[in-house]
Amino acid sequence: MNARAFFTMSVAACLLLSSCASTPPATQPESIAHAVDYNGLPTSVEDIEDYRIGPGDLLLISVFQVEDLSGEVRVSGAGEVNLPLIGTVPVENLTRKEVKALIEQKLGNRYLQNPDVTVFIKEFSSQFVTVIGLVKKPGIIPLTRPTTLLRIMAVAETDEVADTEAIQLFRTDSDGKKVDYIFDFDAIRAGTAEDPYVEGGDVIVIHKHSGKAFTKWTLETLQKMFVISPFPFLL
Repeated sequence: MNARAFFTMSVAACLLLSSCASTPPATQPESIAHAVDYNGLPTSVEDIEDYRIGPGDLLLISVFQVEDLSGEVRVSGAGEVNLPLIGTVPVENLTRKEVKALIEQKLGNRYLQNPDVTVFIKEFSSQFVTVIGLVKKPGIIPLTRPTTLLRIMAVAETDEVADTEAIQLFRTDSDGKKVDYIFDFDAIRAGTAEDPYVEGGDVIVIHKHSGKAFTKWTLETLQKMFVISPFPFLL
């Protein structure tokens, strides 16, 4: 074995041993180092009760046993929908349950006895999620329908050195307070953790995993060493 080959193999072995023996913890601010608590987080479409309807949203409204009063309606720029019999109904900034109660009240006042109304938000057109950090496609992603974290991350595409075990999500609660959650995206993909629904205004941050970054640097360094020797006198 010549001197160059021996030197290259020796350095390669040292780098690999160092990489295996010392895997630094994920880069993660102290303030967010806590496990996610799914209590209160929407994990099904029915759980999204706090969503506020806005212009452009598409609603599916069904009146039990009255097919002529059921159908899809788009919220106008003025935040209103036009429905049979009761006419214009203001729905902007109302939740699905509040719209249901309002329509039932208007129908019950003059037309039906104990109407049973179901309201489903088929498309979101006024809500957005922001994704930043170690992803290939950072930016603002519109919510056109109920969407989970898994689907958002499929659009954003995580970088190879991203810390996918601790994805941070910031959300503003009903009191205007910023709260944050940490999700194990690997567990979500594996089906061992719930895949929560995101909401308009959410900010998702993907941090760097220092262990993955070090491993990548090691491999790239080794590849360069086998192509170009930094010590020509060893040739």
